[in-house]
Amino acid sequence: MSDADIQEMNNWLRSEVIRIARENIPKNATQSERDEMLQAGIIAASGVSVTKLAGQRMLASIEGWARLVWQMCHRNHPDVTVEQFRAMMTDPANMREASRVFEDLTGGPVKNSESPAPNRKARRATKSQTRRKST
Repeated sequence: MSDADIQEMNNWLRSEVIRIARENIPKNATQSERDEMLQAGIIAASGVSVTKLAGQRMLASIEGWARLVWQMCHRNHPDVTVEQFRAMMTDPANMREASRVFEDLTGGPVKNSESPAPNRKARRATKSQTRRKST
């Protein structure tokens, strides 16, 4: 992805944060409360990017993946839409194929998002076991 693509992704992430903030303003909020809540959303959005944890979490969603894949492909495939990528990503047959491709590219299986990430101690133990095996 080019710098322009990354900036477009950052702008999309920020707009999503603002959209979510706007959608979550209660209907019975006063104008002052609405303004305050929207301002909080804008401030929160200013710190979101593809390199920050909040942005990466957003990109880990179906919508985020669809947008990211579209961003990488749309210049060479202008007829493809984000909606088409989203539909492909929610089809179980495509999900299996995507997992296979991910394994081919990374050399490992897709980790279950519900399983906790290994903690630092577990990663160190795995590294030391690998070192012992290689000597």
